[in-house]
Amino acid sequence: FLAWCSRDFLPLLCPDMEPAASLHGPRLLGARPSIGQLFLCKPETRPSIGCRLFRCKPESARCVAHEPDCSPKDADHLVADGIQWDRRWEGSCMGPPNEDWRTMVREETKQRVVEALGLRRWGQTVERIERPPPEFVGCVHLFQDRTPASIVGGAPAGGGYLLGRYDVVMVKACADRDRSWDVIHGPQHSFWVAHAAALNVGESESASDFDEFCQRSRSTQRPSLDEEAYLGAMQHILANVARACTTLNAEHVIFFPFGMGAFLRQLERLDSRFRNHKAMQDLRRSLADALMRILAESTPDSTRIHLCLSFGAGEAKENADAFLQAVSKPDAVGEAFRSRLTIYPGADALDLARELSETSPEKVVLVNAANRGLIGNHWFGRGARRAIDENLHRRSWRMAAMAYLLNGWRGRRHARTCTELQRRVEWLGGRVHAIERVPGPRRVMHL
Repeated sequence: FLAWCSRDFLPLLCPDMEPAASLHGPRLLGARPSIGQLFLCKPETRPSIGCRLFRCKPESARCVAHEPDCSPKDADHLVADGIQWDRRWEGSCMGPPNEDWRTMVREETKQRVVEALGLRRWGQTVERIERPPPEFVGCVHLFQDRTPASIVGGAPAGGGYLLGRYDVVMVKACADRDRSWDVIHGPQHSFWVAHAAALNVGESESASDFDEFCQRSRSTQRPSLDEEAYLGAMQHILANVARACTTLNAEHVIFFPFGMGAFLRQLERLDSRFRNHKAMQDLRRSLADALMRILAESTPDSTRIHLCLSFGAGEAKENADAFLQAVSKPDAVGEAFRSRLTIYPGADALDLARELSETSPEKVVLVNAANRGLIGNHWFGRGARRAIDENLHRRSWRMAAMAYLLNGWRGRRHARTCTELQRRVEWLGGRVHAIERVPGPRRVMHL
């Protein structure tokens, strides 16, 4: 009842309300606390931006901000801890004005790819291209994992996978469209895009990685996520991304809640424990903690980390909570890492990469949550309107053209060989880097 009142009546009662920073992140405009939070939370209790503060569910009739692990921190305290905030885009809109605009941009990008690659039409097979256009030669690096984990289960490339589970592809690109999907005028500077695939343990009931990262109860044989193995593998993937960034002498790395969107969204269907909201948020917090530790330990002190977070409703707010909790804990990341971390509420990662590349050309890396079967996934189709991977490619014809070449476009999915991506990288004049080992396992904090 309280949640229903907050949705339908609170906007009428308080149309101009701007909540305190502690309720929805640092000074967010347009977000309102629920009526349950207004009346059930004691005035002296100020939950941190990193505490479990979400909508009060009708069946619980309580505010989860009262849980004992909440600490009275706010955004100003985090700034005092050495973390910088860039709020230029806070509360502002991004994305195309409508779906017709998205379609127009997508079709224009496809046409640019056809022209750049000298194709007769979209869909022509790559085998008909005798040699790659000069502007694409040497613009790709493949970091190929050759550790023992890379040959276990579904980890290797081949079959339905172009990209190995722990592999990273670095592609040079430029941005053609800004955060509003308008044309960018003026000189364009290159940056790198790190295509790495997060583990898919919860996109649907047939999530591709769940079976390999689950354990079964002896009594009931019900599967449950093996959190230790899952977090360790996610650290392994990001450690390889960090290795790639270091190899290319990156000065700036742009990051976001990697693997915490669609690939966790339906996990409760596979593991009933995560029907509990607290259990699901604890997993998000553990993952954010693990990823931040990798970035802190595996990137040079000279590399700045740019974390793009959204403080909107639902999943976005839950992910922001997880990362803010991770960077605010004294035992998670050191002061040295905090001093080189900047948090951007509401930033567009591609537009930020373009901006940073103006002063650091080819020294900026944008991390992308890639698809193992198809670089860029189905960016050229009508679906995936909100997916980061697809929308990055729709707004950069160079990135889309490289994806066309790397995928070995045949107009449809086909069985891959285990060396197909390596051969295409070499054909493009790129380099293949072997990763023979990764650093020892990190200490993962379970919450």
